[in-house]
Amino acid sequence: MERCMRKDCLLTELYLQLVKQTTDHPDPNSRVNLRHWALLSLACSVALPPHKPLRRYLIAHLKRCASDYVTEEGKYARFAEKCLHRTQGTRRRQWPPSREEIICTINRRYYTYFLSYSRYKNQPRVIFVRFIINFLWVVVRMTLLFFC
Repeated sequence: MERCMRKDCLLTELYLQLVKQTTDHPDPNSRVNLRHWALLSLACSVALPPHKPLRRYLIAHLKRCASDYVTEEGKYARFAEKCLHRTQGTRRRQWPPSREEIICTINRRYYTYFLSYSRYKNQPRVIFVRFIINFLWVVVRMTLLFFC
């Protein structure tokens, strides 16, 4: 994934191969097919296809496959579509995804960090940092013992 992020021609080839592998698979719930969908979801969460025609083709492919509400393939297609739409609003990533992010993406889960610190003795603060593939959402919850 790291090499594909650096070169547009490799990223294009990766998307074309993944679309080919996930199109009209004879057994949509097979382990191999679901691995291809997991990799496509990860690619959609990391970097967009560099060319607009390929991006439109990918969106059409995901929409067509997401209309299947019976199989796991449809669930992965909907998840990959959400990842793609979230990635469209961000800048291009410089670093490859971490191992934890890859595992969470494969399992279609959130990626969460918990950081805590206390500036003052009476004001403990907890910061929840929640990753949804490319987005970093910071939700700060303050617990104040004495509210002024």
